[in-house]
Amino acid sequence: MGREQQKQPRHDRGITRIWLELPGLKGKTIRQVSQFDVESAKIARRRTVSRYGRAVEPQTVNRELIIMSSLFHRAVGWGYRENNPCKGVKRLDFVARLPRYLLCEEEELLMPAAWDGPHYLPRLIHLGVGTGMRQGEMRHLKKEEVDLVRGLLYVADPKWKNDPRRTKGIPLSPEVSGMLSEWMGMTESEWVFPSPHDSRRPISQPTINTAPTRACRRAKIKAIGFHALRHTFGTRLGEAGERLEVIAELMGHSKIEMTRIYVHPSLGSKKQAVEKALVTYWSQVASQEVSEKTG
Repeated sequence: MGREQQKQPRHDRGITRIWLELPGLKGKTIRQVSQFDVESAKIARRRTVSRYGRAVEPQTVNRELIIMSSLFHRAVGWGYRENNPCKGVKRLDFVARLPRYLLCEEEELLMPAAWDGPHYLPRLIHLGVGTGMRQGEMRHLKKEEVDLVRGLLYVADPKWKNDPRRTKGIPLSPEVSGMLSEWMGMTESEWVFPSPHDSRRPISQPTINTAPTRACRRAKIKAIGFHALRHTFGTRLGEAGERLEVIAELMGHSKIEMTRIYVHPSLGSKKQAVEKALVTYWSQVASQEVSEKTG
């Protein structure tokens, strides 16, 4: 499947490699795969243990199935197949849950723990919360893609080709800009986060996977993964009253519906909303009681 993989973004290529090793797809050519094979691979993927030590979430499997369907759709267009074997494969059912994100008080506890090491962790957390970048985007960020003069950062290899962050960039806050300036000056590598073992390469996913969990344990807060930093960025923008269109562009979403998942009211804002619902009625009652007493 070489040609198909060359056309895919880095993230999609990684997902494709995982699926091609699953029962039902392993060892088969693109012409040999049937709908039953994709169904078998879907079930096997659901039972796979993730890097967090638990079964892969059904919504993750569904997203990956969309990527695989896109791959086979291109294969049909190029004449490798007559049909798409993913067509008709049902998505897994799941109960939607609010994404995990950092509360401000949690961040205050986490950052001192992150500074205990490894040295790249507090910078990754700062960048993730300050820009909403995905883990892979941060790991593969090059220094040449950071424009400190204009205060912009460009995502050169996003998940979808029309991501506005690739051409327009992400505006950097003074805090994030200052952190990057200092951090990038500490190494001669072309990568913002070079591998501790070989500075010619970007830091790898296995290297950083467990770092946030260990820091959370030291901070005595509920564990988070790197994607929770992205959730935190979107959630805080939503709570600040930013428009969905602005948040979607800053996060590089292909559809505005995706942004609604990240933007949800906090418990505090919901309490304020409930209080507002009673203000008018009870203020009228109180006003009437006052007028009756003074009448």
